[in-house]
Amino acid sequence: MTNPPLRLVTKTPKKFYPINQSALYKIGSKKRLAKILATSLERILLLSTATDNYKIFCLPEEVCEFTKKTKKSRWVQEPKRPLRSIHERIQKLLKSIIYPDYSHAAVKGRSYRTNAETHKDATRVATFDLRKFYPSTSSSRVRDFWAEQMLCAPDVADLLAKLTCHEGCLPTGSPLSPLLSLYANRPMFDDLNELANSHNLKFTCYIDDLTFSGPIIPIGLPRLVSNIVHRSGHTLSVEKTKIFRSDQRKHVTGVVVYGNSLHVPYSRFFKARAIQNAFDLEKNSIAKLALARKLSGLLGEAAYLDTRYADLAKKSYVELKRINEEIMRDKLPF
Repeated sequence: MTNPPLRLVTKTPKKFYPINQSALYKIGSKKRLAKILATSLERILLLSTATDNYKIFCLPEEVCEFTKKTKKSRWVQEPKRPLRSIHERIQKLLKSIIYPDYSHAAVKGRSYRTNAETHKDATRVATFDLRKFYPSTSSSRVRDFWAEQMLCAPDVADLLAKLTCHEGCLPTGSPLSPLLSLYANRPMFDDLNELANSHNLKFTCYIDDLTFSGPIIPIGLPRLVSNIVHRSGHTLSVEKTKIFRSDQRKHVTGVVVYGNSLHVPYSRFFKARAIQNAFDLEKNSIAKLALARKLSGLLGEAAYLDTRYADLAKKSYVELKRINEEIMRDKLPF
């Protein structure tokens, strides 16, 4: 008896729609908004005026034990479950909109890797960083997005701004903020893209990281970028502005671009070596497991950037699984 032919199950590709086909486009009433958000009007009105919608906490300054690099402390505003559900619903609907070609964050199929890859063949690269991007994205700018780009009724735009902002700006801990920051600041990003086109450059953004590349970087580019950014209510972190020469290794969103290809930064290998050394010396199985997780995560990221490290990543996953199974066996009763 012959076996029936195998059926190939293919995943239906996600569809993207023009902005005027979004469920969030041209919402004319609060009642209609509630229906689209799959909740009641009473619920969203209550959430829009509540003062305890967010869990607010400070992530303390952190020094990496392996690289000695310091992460600055920062405040996080994380929406609590009732409001978070609203944010997640809006995020899902916004994700279906055709996004600008220059955007590489918070959109399907793109990442910090694709952002860097866009510039891999460029001779010259310039990178800029927006200072305190979310706190500088005001609720009035968010309201303008709902009113002017999504063409919602004025009272609906007001309500959506209240639901998606905290104390006059985008919250740093919301799953919606990365995508909403793109659309709320789209006029600025469009202007930066036009600036790039006028100088035969490529432009990409990855949340608050701006990258320009091309055969020549005009001397006046930093000033022109700063003017556009300032006009939109933002400022550049001047100390993070980098103009890379053709012979330099160019650092773009945590990826090294050199010789028309992507490379893993040396700092990642330094950290991986330090973790491996700590792993080899560690005797405690629980601490060893934590180090194995860190190492496999780091090597997995290296393999994502450069497939030459796929075998190393695979070995680290096998080792992680072995240690985990060993600990589980030790916990079993005799």
